[in-house]
Amino acid sequence: MFKSLLCAAAAFFGCANAATLVTVDDASSQSGKRLVRIEGLNVNGELFDATFFGAVSCLVAYDQCDELSDLPFDNEADARAAAAAIGAALVGTPFDRFPADVDNCFGTINCGLQIPFALPTPTFTVEFVAFGNSVNEGTDSVYGPLVFSVIQANSILTWVQFAPSSSVSDGTTVPIPAAALLFAPALLALRRRG
Repeated sequence: MFKSLLCAAAAFFGCANAATLVTVDDASSQSGKRLVRIEGLNVNGELFDATFFGAVSCLVAYDQCDELSDLPFDNEADARAAAAAIGAALVGTPFDRFPADVDNCFGTINCGLQIPFALPTPTFTVEFVAFGNSVNEGTDSVYGPLVFSVIQANSILTWVQFAPSSSVSDGTTVPIPAAALLFAPALLALRRRG
């Protein structure tokens, strides 16, 4: 019984800051759904909404891709954290098994979700890290940094655009200690039943 209570508490607190996968029905996809956006993605304590742009160049995805302010992150550590957050949001979902069901991912075996963070010299290049979403369980990974031309478009690589999350628009949060107090009566009721 105590293990059940611990599992319930872990599930509750683990989901408190979970990202929301926004999907649309898609009969042509392997899972029957297409992932169009991830809302409330936690990257180093900040929440973002992520959308996917495929088969386009950095120029198209990031407002000409010519200034650091055009990019979602300005350092490799934050870009890696964003890639890892995407991976955590996809684990155990149909989109982990079927990479092509992520909007604008065209690789059926692997889809690289690119997150740019620097514009190194020579000009017209962009440095990025990526989350490699693979059909083979346990082989997904964050990789990079890599450098591409800002004008290069690749059909198996997908750019990820980040915006401040709309899922926290009113700024209201429930701190974890308060959430525990709200959850405690349910735990006590379960314990009394057992």
